[in-house]
Amino acid sequence: MACKIQAIIFDKTGTLTQGKPEVTNIVACGSVSEKTVLSVAVALENKSEHALAEAIVRYGNLKELEQVNIERFEAIPGK
Repeated sequence: MACKIQAIIFDKTGTLTQGKPEVTNIVACGSVSEKTVLSVAVALENKSEHALAEAIVRYGNLKELEQVNIERFEAIPGK
């Protein structure tokens, strides 16, 4: 009954095909480089237990990144 399909949703994170989220690209804005965005994201997500955080850290660990020190971090479930 494929003729009755009105919409298809593609999961680009890889959760459907591989069972875990995956970073596919990074988009930086303004004068901030993609490498800087990733460095800050990895520093923040290192302190998180979320599945998407794990994907960001895993991706960042494959790159040569500048260490960013995060002094204060608070995870707020559901936010």
